[in-house]
Amino acid sequence: MVLDKDVCTDIKYYQLYLKELISDYYINESICDFYDENKSLYIRYGNCLSDISKSLKYRQHMLCYLLFYEDKESKSIPKLLNRIRDTKIIKDKELDKAIKILAKEIEDYVDSNKKDIENLKEYRHNVYAHWNKKLFDQNWQNEFQSQHTFDFEKIITLSQKCIETLSIILSFLGEDSYVYPEPDTHYIEKFIKKLKS
Repeated sequence: MVLDKDVCTDIKYYQLYLKELISDYYINESICDFYDENKSLYIRYGNCLSDISKSLKYRQHMLCYLLFYEDKESKSIPKLLNRIRDTKIIKDKELDKAIKILAKEIEDYVDSNKKDIENLKEYRHNVYAHWNKKLFDQNWQNEFQSQHTFDFEKIITLSQKCIETLSIILSFLGEDSYVYPEPDTHYIEKFIKKLKS
């Protein structure tokens, strides 16, 4: 018997947002590939596609920050993992122990990407969330970028591992994973066809 049903709900929310983060990443990669394949056609839609790309990047960075960076005020995957490790989640002792081991695995994934997460946090604080007075200073931009590099592909791998491991935890708790609805590809294909014509 699950002692804390809120844990299951929280896990499903994290699965939802992790899948959105991954989806945004691949959509943006497709936009970039389209640019590489046919620059002149891309330029015809340059403002539209560039704005979509910027929006996707912004959302990826913000979701990553919200999901993986542990601060005192908001929910995050590290806080969920602390809760799982520090409290009894299920009456069955063996299953509870197995769940805590899985939580530790996710914690290790997150820790191995701490530098990238920390650098994304700096983008959130200095570029997206606050009015940094130096933002338009070219020297500051160059220095900031060189000091705060990150490998977003590692974050995507981390996100996929988190989804998989959270799914196992949910199955141990007798719950189904969150199933991300399939997009209506008809409209996506129509959009791409229009861009390529």
